[in-house]
Amino acid sequence: NNNNNNNNTIPLYDQAALQAARFAELSLGALANNQAPLALELSNASVMCLRNCIEEPGHELCLYDIARAYLLLGIFRSYRGDVVRYFKYRRVCMSHVARLRGVPHVDALVAAISFHDSWAYMIHNASEENIPDIDDVLPRPGGCGTGNATGPGSHSA
Repeated sequence: NNNNNNNNTIPLYDQAALQAARFAELSLGALANNQAPLALELSNASVMCLRNCIEEPGHELCLYDIARAYLLLGIFRSYRGDVVRYFKYRRVCMSHVARLRGVPHVDALVAAISFHDSWAYMIHNASEENIPDIDDVLPRPGGCGTGNATGPGSHSA
């Protein structure tokens, strides 16, 4: 059977990145379909796949899928009431997005982050003091929140 041989040609890191993003998508779908136990299992599967993506740098397209998986996991957690975890996953997502240059759909991913950020800020009554502080757990990446725009979409003179 040739299908089994094709799976061996994709490096483990790349397989894990692709599976993490897909499991995260499916977990949100299961949650929307009111299948909470399945949604949690799929979310946990996504996290397990992401753990296999920590060591190797991987291809830029895989980094996009990893960033997308972290965002979707964050959205999943926020819909389950864990906004603190949303902000943690968002920060990890943005650290991957900042490394992407010229990869298609990055601007759409950043727009999705911005859209969900507006929801998260509304949940906290648009008060900076009420937003969970995660800086002691996950430090800000260089240039983040310092007025020095260095990420995608920033413009230099």
